[in-house]
Amino acid sequence: MKIFEKRIYFYSFNIIIFFIGITVGSLLFGEKKENLNKNSKTSQIDKKIPMDFDTAFPKEKNTNEKQFDIIKKNLKSLGFSGSLHDSDAWKNFTEKITSKKIHELESKYNFSLLKSIIASRSLPEADFFNKYGFDLTEPTLKNRAILIQGLKSLTVDQFKKLVEMGIDLDFADNPDTVHQEKKLLAYAIESINGFNDMGKINYLMKEKGFSIEKGEDYLIPAIKAAKKISPDLLDEILTKTDPNGLYKHAFISKGIFFEALINNASSKVIDHFLNNGYKFSMCKPSENPFHAAAFNDNITPEQFQKMIDMAGSPNFSLSKITPLMMAVARNRPEQVKILLKNGADVNQVDAGGNSVYHFLNIAKEQDRYTDAQYAEMKKILGSAAN
Repeated sequence: MKIFEKRIYFYSFNIIIFFIGITVGSLLFGEKKENLNKNSKTSQIDKKIPMDFDTAFPKEKNTNEKQFDIIKKNLKSLGFSGSLHDSDAWKNFTEKITSKKIHELESKYNFSLLKSIIASRSLPEADFFNKYGFDLTEPTLKNRAILIQGLKSLTVDQFKKLVEMGIDLDFADNPDTVHQEKKLLAYAIESINGFNDMGKINYLMKEKGFSIEKGEDYLIPAIKAAKKISPDLLDEILTKTDPNGLYKHAFISKGIFFEALINNASSKVIDHFLNNGYKFSMCKPSENPFHAAAFNDNITPEQFQKMIDMAGSPNFSLSKITPLMMAVARNRPEQVKILLKNGADVNQVDAGGNSVYHFLNIAKEQDRYTDAQYAEMKKILGSAAN
């Protein structure tokens, strides 16, 4: 009997070991197979050349979109239907609820109904304010937030109407009001990065007496809005920014100079950086301005050469993509010539083993080159390889 029991224990133990072995093996080899698939996908991704900088370097979700997501979640159970961008949907919603209910909802969900309506790029008529008891003349943080939303979302004419309803501009513009991160004019500058233009900025400066007092307060929004902002205003902001103040922002996002280039800043603005003590040692090696320069239509060959003189090397890499590869991908022959003249390595490959010719071919497939331009670029690269 004891011998029989020992055999049962022996066989049971071996069966258990057998199944454990199968389980562990499947996990190990399954994981290996999965990793192989992942590596294969990664290799394919590496070979895709992002020709648009937003694709290459994804930006944070638009602030207005985030705000709309929060508002929509709060309003869903309250009977609101339709798009948050639809003024008629807001009109139908407000017609169904009382003033008391509106203020209860604002308190419960911690949102401003009027701010939300303005975020939909619409401004209610005057009777709306009387009906629901909104008093914009009170110097409150809530009214300040409504004004800032107006800067972001309303047209110039709508914004003027909002201001004419009596919002306290001095209170709203006071840096001590809420330990304010930006002044009103800075919000106006920032807002032109979206669908807006210079209209509200001109209104505040020419009709309401706002001015650029010191550049630091407006620097970041102005740089990010470089595609649309008046070159003269951006020049004024940079001029009024102490160099120490300007370059202390070197590591914000990908660096101020990087942001200026990628946002297509003017040649005059680029000179501010090249002539006022900018140092490439201040930027991260993986986020250098050379790559952004390929996306700028205003940089001159002389300025690009000066960048190389200041940097000391044309062979920076961003995710193993060199400035030469980026310049070729963006069809910038003058930049390519300057890079090659200064020692750029035409034989260097990226993380996926792709040469500069791969970037050229992808760009040709995406119609960034005519046949003549393609032939000329191959000739330029070929002369450097020989």
